This record gives sequence, structure tokens and C-alpha cells, in this order.
Amino acid sequence: MFTKTLLIDNYDSFTYNLYSFLSDVNGCPPTVVRNDVDWRAIDLAEFDNIVISPGPGRPAIERDFGISSLAILQGGLPTLGVCLGHQGLCQLFGARVVLAPEPRHGRNSKIFHDRRELFAGLPSPLSVVRYHSLAVEDLPDELEATAWTSDGVLMGVRHRLRPLWGLQFHPESVCTDHGHELLANFRDLTPTRRRGSVSKPRRRRPRTLSPYVVETRRIDRRVDPQTVYEHLFADGPNSFWLDGSATMEPDARFTIMGDASGPRAEYVTYDVADGTVLVHRSGVPAHKRRVRFFDYLDEQLRIRAVPPSPDLPFSFNLGYVGYLGYELKAEADGSAQHSADTPDAALVFADRAVVIDHVDGTCYLLALSEHAHEPGTRDWMRRTARVINRMPVTTDHARPAEPLIRSAADPRMTLRHNRETYLDKIRTCLENIRVGETYEVCLTNHAQIDVEIDPVETFAYLRSITPVPYAALLRFEAADILSASPERFLRVGADRVVESKPIKGTRPRGATAATDDALRRDLLTSEKDRAENLMIVDLVRNDLSRVCTPGSVHVPRLFDVETYAPVHQLVSTVRGTLRGDATAVGCVRACFPGGSMTGAPKIRTMEIIDRLEEGPRGVYSGALGWLSINGTADLSIVIRTMVSRNGTVSFGIGGAIVALSDPDEEFIETLVKAAAMRRALTISAGRSHALAHHVGPRTSSDTIDRAGRRLSRAEVGGVGVWVCPGVPAPRANAELVLAEALADISHVTTPVVVDLCTGSGAIALAIAHARADAGVHAVDVDPTALNVARRNIERQIRLGESPIMLHETAVTAPNLLSDLDGTADLVLARPPCIPGDEDLPSQCGEYHRQAPVGGADGLRLARQTIVAAARLLHAGGNLVVEHRPGHYTTVLALLDENKFFSNVATHFDHAGEAIYTTCARTSMQPQHTEVGPEPNPWTPPGAKSRSEKSRGRRPATGSRS
Repeated sequence: MFTKTLLIDNYDSFTYNLYSFLSDVNGCPPTVVRNDVDWRAIDLAEFDNIVISPGPGRPAIERDFGISSLAILQGGLPTLGVCLGHQGLCQLFGARVVLAPEPRHGRNSKIFHDRRELFAGLPSPLSVVRYHSLAVEDLPDELEATAWTSDGVLMGVRHRLRPLWGLQFHPESVCTDHGHELLANFRDLTPTRRRGSVSKPRRRRPRTLSPYVVETRRIDRRVDPQTVYEHLFADGPNSFWLDGSATMEPDARFTIMGDASGPRAEYVTYDVADGTVLVHRSGVPAHKRRVRFFDYLDEQLRIRAVPPSPDLPFSFNLGYVGYLGYELKAEADGSAQHSADTPDAALVFADRAVVIDHVDGTCYLLALSEHAHEPGTRDWMRRTARVINRMPVTTDHARPAEPLIRSAADPRMTLRHNRETYLDKIRTCLENIRVGETYEVCLTNHAQIDVEIDPVETFAYLRSITPVPYAALLRFEAADILSASPERFLRVGADRVVESKPIKGTRPRGATAATDDALRRDLLTSEKDRAENLMIVDLVRNDLSRVCTPGSVHVPRLFDVETYAPVHQLVSTVRGTLRGDATAVGCVRACFPGGSMTGAPKIRTMEIIDRLEEGPRGVYSGALGWLSINGTADLSIVIRTMVSRNGTVSFGIGGAIVALSDPDEEFIETLVKAAAMRRALTISAGRSHALAHHVGPRTSSDTIDRAGRRLSRAEVGGVGVWVCPGVPAPRANAELVLAEALADISHVTTPVVVDLCTGSGAIALAIAHARADAGVHAVDVDPTALNVARRNIERQIRLGESPIMLHETAVTAPNLLSDLDGTADLVLARPPCIPGDEDLPSQCGEYHRQAPVGGADGLRLARQTIVAAARLLHAGGNLVVEHRPGHYTTVLALLDENKFFSNVATHFDHAGEAIYTTCARTSMQPQHTEVGPEPNPWTPPGAKSRSEKSRGRRPATGSRS
């Protein structure tokens, strides 16, 4: 006995999860039709019941609900509506569909039910996952409530006379308890008709093997990947380097590299707008074909098919290597709204390649031949092996490298959407979520920097500071692509098991083990991050279920925290087994673009993205990797990726917008991501070399200068800065920061210096010693730290002998701003402590550890510091921001947020850690209201208001030159 279900898809991204569950409980897969098909063409006599899927929008809108209304009113079969289907059922019989008390997407709730029919045998309360912004109210007498939340939101309904049921929650979500049992109960409520046969599973399409063979040769030598690439492929046409040196990831042990110089190699590009594939072969005019790209790729891999090589420890057996751009979505349920200035897909058919095994310390040479021992193949392998065997044996650690930008300053970044525009777009996303158009929008911005880079050196530096499983360098005719992606889009193995590992949720690494563990636990337990992750996990399950054997898609790892050098990330793993007639290309097409870069429901959300972003994403948000001629594949999601073209570097930045998102935090997150990319661009060789020898203990009383001399006094640029014994500075390089900064104002008769966030008071004290005539003002957000500074200074000098003015807390900062507006020659700033930053002076560290500022509060106070500096400085004055470990990206993001500063330059140490950033004040005036006395979590009880404080003294400033 089996049950035949008609499943109506309201263009949702969870429909095929219902398909999978129904296949299990019914004994045969349902028939899926979309809600805009011709209702008259459906033969209802073929079905036992109907299930109406979730979907975006409102049931009263024809586009959103389509034939679902006819199925409920005219179908005459037992019918179950899920989410939107539930709302439509209720509305058709007279109930109201209104905004829910709050949007709930990807979040669990406990529901209570009547224990009958759909809920027979299930516990009450029941833990379920909800995805809805709308809810049903005012049920008519015909309908009866069957389930509800503790606060009275309707979760289930039944018709009193007809076989109609509705569920507001999602029984098919991976985190809903007893979802299979609910659908089995619906099956049991359905009178079934016996049939003699049921459709058989589709058999695996036989692979017609080509006349080609893959010849291999193993070389037992551990070599440096960069050396191999530079010697063999860097100068070749359309070369690639897929880096697998991040061996903390089991699948990342192999590096694959090659180019398009082989006799059977091709460079293939595709243009969505005119639907043409352009095939370039060495020495042959380019050939153009009008064909859909995924069809072309499937055809070519079938023509060249070879069986998997059991003797190789990796799946790659040559094939296509390159990227699929985001706009290729037009051939995978999306639309072609924008046109990129790079090809929508660009791949090399690699007929020769080198694969490096970083675990075993071996190299493999692969070449495609028409028969074994082809002379040309044999010659290439002999020459390549000779080159590799002459390379020095390495320890396989990434070679230290510095990207060679032609300037020492941070180049100016241009965003497609500025802060206010982007915030408006975030608010539009939130409104779309509020009214039920989408659950999650992965909104992105486009950043551009006009700068020339050396792609190989920059990529080498990128992989050394951010080891990730899917780093890649593509040097194609269209552009140079430098990727540091940590996220797997799809892997198809020789056993036809397909795997995706979506990432949603990130935290920085902590400076201490305790802080690092706290950040990790915060990520693991964050409701917002888990909701984001779950939405994409359910979406990926849906996409894979379109091409996988029913019942095979599962989630072996859910909400797993994976730790990399710079960040913790919330990662889930989804697996399934490809259906017999499905190919790796078909799987990519079904899942493209990756749901972690769109949001859900995917199709409607991509439409929202097209309207909001107002331009193409290009390579960003697509996929990068390889599809092999043996039927396997491995591709990453294109994030943290730079595209270098015609003297310009561009990259995408963004984040998932959900109902719990804060617009300001989301915007800052994009700038932090941008700053992380810029770090790989802005370290110039000259600056890095100048600081390379400045190492040693992080105390000012025991320091090594640039010449390697241990000093208690540093002299740089003709300005001496005494380092006071016993007074710890925040960083070992503090005296160099001050010396270089003071060198810029050495010509000023009586300089005005303001120290924002003094910490231990070391900065103010060092300035006082360096320029006894300077008017030094110190302000701190933390009264405890300021008192520590006062005691340190009193131990060293009598306050009357140096014009140091200590202002008690940030609440009094507006007074100081009013008095010193536009007078300061130099402002020194350190943004307030946030979680993960424990590099603080011992005297005040305990207070900061007890009360770190994080989230919106930390960003607000850090922004207040930067804007306060802008108000204090006169045009042309200098700001020096000293960095704590890991704060460079946030600081650079805040500097980019406004146009108050120019000539931004960051100084790094030999390890690539940012020491300080310098910049000059522009003539643009900030709004004074931006730095008013906002609520401050560090303000002590009983602190006086602004009006109760006395105004600070304006120091004599002398003449200005």
C-alpha cells in the first residue's frame, strides 16, 4: 500500500524537504507542481491527498498562492496546508491573516495541541520550528484550533466538516520534533486506493567512457606550493592554484595547480546576456556556441568521462577549474537583472595538473592522454618532475610574504552604497521580513580600491595570515581572483555522496584561552546565529533533495563551531546521495547560487536582492573550484575574495539580515569584513620592513628599538620620547607611535595634544616628558582606568609641573569637545575594550575584564571616540589610533564610515599585526550631535550630568606655522 500525494510548491525553499519526508512516509515520492501551472491539466484521480507548501508573501495575492486556493476549494481530497498553505486555508473560510506579534524565522517554540488526528500520539508541548511573519486570527465556526503557542498564536487548525488541516509551523525542518510522525498521521487520515504499480526509482544513467586515460606520476618530495606555482605555472596562460595547505581541515590536504598550456586544454567563458559559450584553445581561433552553460558543462564532462582512479588519494582526475559567477543564477531559477563586467563563468579545462599532498609530503603529476604512454605526456612529466626534484625540501609552512602595493598608505575604498543608503536597504530587508516576503536576506555591498597589486605575492600573504580550506588564486584573462574562502559549497565524491557545509555565524578569536572559549560558547548559544544557520541548513536540504535519492539527505553535524586562525564559525554539514540519473553538474545547477549567499526563500529573496543591490555581484557569491571528468566535484562559496582587474581591486562584503538584526551592527560588520580584505592589500614592503626588528616584551621599560638596541628612551625622527620605568604602556611599540606622531608637530610652539582612552596614563605621561610645553588633555570612558592613570602620573611627577588635565569619564567628553573644538594638533586614541581584547595594562585590566563593551555598545563607544577626535582636531591635524590585537579591522571600518580623515596609513609589525594607524583631519565638519552623552554602560552610579560639570580649561596654544 502506498499513498500518492500532489505537492503544490508556492516557490518556497523548503518544499523538497516536504517531498523527502512524504516519500518516506507514503512509500513513494509525491508529484510536485508549482502554483502557476494550469489547474485543469492536473488529473486529481491520480492522487490520494494534497499538500500545500510554505512560501513567501500572502495567500490573498494570486502570484503568491496561485492554484493552492483551487486545491483547497475544489480539490475534494484530504489536504494539508503548511505555513502559507495553513494561512490560505484559514483565509478562504473567513479568518483574518494579520502580522504576527513578532516575526519568527528559524526559531524553535513549544506548542500545545489537542492530541488528536495530526497530533495523535505526540507529546504536548511539542518543540517545533517556525518560519512566519503572519498569523491567523478570528477563526470562523467552520474551523477549529488544534495547536497554539503559550502566548496564543494559532499553530494548527482543522475544518470541522471537510478533510482539511493546517499547520503554521514547519514539520519538515531538521529541528522540528516528530515531523515524520505528523506527516504519517496525515497519511493515515487519507483513504487510500490500491494500485497495481508505483513509479520506480530512476536508474543511474550509464556513463559512456571516453577514449581518454589519465596518466599519473608520484614524486616523493615535500615542496613549497608557492615555489611550484612560480616555477611551473605563474607565467602560463590562465593559471590556477587551489590551495589546500590548511591541513587542520581533512579535505584541505591537497593543493591543485595548473594552467591552460596543455594540448587538450581550453579556457571557457560564458555570457548570460547572450547565452553564448566562448571556447579558447591554444593556437586556434576562439569558438562560440549558443548553449546554456550548465548543459554545455554536462555535455563536455560526459564526452571526456573517465572512471575514478582508485590509486590516487584524491578525487580530482583533471577537468574544469574556475569560477561560476553569481549572475549565472539566471540559469538556475533566478533572473538576469544585472550584467557583470567579468564573464559570468570562466573555467579552464585542465588536461595537465600538479597535485600536492601536504600530509604525506608528496606530489602527483596528472595528464590526459588518448592512450597510455603518449610521447608528449611522457616528456611533460619528465620535465616537470625534474623541476620539482630540484626544489628545496620544505617544512610545508606558508612562506612569509608581504603584498607589494605601490604606496605606504591605505588606499581609499569606494562603496557602491554608503552608510546611510546601506542602512536604508537593511531597513527595507527588515520590512520585507516583517510582512512575510522573506525569512532572511543575504544583503551585500560592493567595495572597490584603485590599486595595483602583485597577485601572487598578495595571495601568498593572504594564505599565510588566513589559512582556510578553500583558498584559491585564478590568473585568468578576465581577471585575477584571490580567494580565502572557508566555506564549502558542494563536494561530490566518487561514491556519489554530495556534501555542503554552510556557514552562518562568526566570532573573532580571543586573546586569551578563557576569552576565546567564551566567544566560542557565545557563538554556539546565540539564538540569532543559530536561526540564521538553521534557515540555510533547511534550504540546502531542500536543494539537495531535488537531485538526491529520497530519504538520503541528512544533517550529520548541526551548529558545529569550527575554529580557524582569525575566527570561530558556526558550520553545519548536510549530506545526501545523488539520484541515479543526476550528475555533479546537475547537482550544482539545483543548488546554485549557494543559499548562504541568498537567504530564503531563495527565488523571492533573489528578486529582493536584485532590487536593493542595484548592480551585479560578479564573481562574488558564486562558486569556485573544480568539476572532474570522473564525475566528482568540489567547489567553495566565493566569499572573502578579491578580484583584481585593470588597476582596480574589488570585493563583495555583506551579511545575513534576519528579524533579529540590528542595522548599525550589520553595516559595521560589512566594514570589518572589508577591512580584513584591505589588510592583505595595505601592508607595504617599506613599512613592514621598517618595523620588522622592533620586537620584544610588551612593556615600555624593556624595549628593543628598530636597530635592535634595548632602550629606555627611543629617538626617532629627531624627537626623543622617554619611556618611564614602571609605567606599562599598552603595547611595546607605544614610544615609537608617539615619537613618529610628535615628529609631525615638532614645529608647533605649544601643541595641543588630547589622549582619548588613556588606560594606564602612559601615553599622556610620555607626551609630557617629550614636550613639557604641550597642553595634554586625557579622557577615558572608564573612571577606574583614569584613576589608575592619575596615580601613575602622581608617582612620576607633580601635576603642577606639567599641564596634564584628567577628565573623569566619557560622559564629560562633550564638555571637553566644546572647549577644544578644532584646536588639537594631535589626538591619540585607543578604542574601548570589547570581548576578545585582553591586552590591557595590568593596573586596570581587571576592571575591563569584568565589564567589556561588546555589540552595539562597543561599536557606539568606539565610533564616539573616532568622531570625538574629528571634532578636536583642526584641519590638517593628525590622529594616531593605537591598535589592540584584532582591532585593526574595526578601527579601519570606523574611519571609512565617515570622510573626516584622509591619508590613512597603517603600520604593521613583522608578524602582520597592526600597531597603529595615522591619518590627517580633513576640512569636513562632523555633526556635534553624533557624539553627545549617550547611555554608557561604564558610567558609575551617581555620575554627574553634563550640566553639573565644570567646563575644562582651554590651554594656551601659541602660534601655528
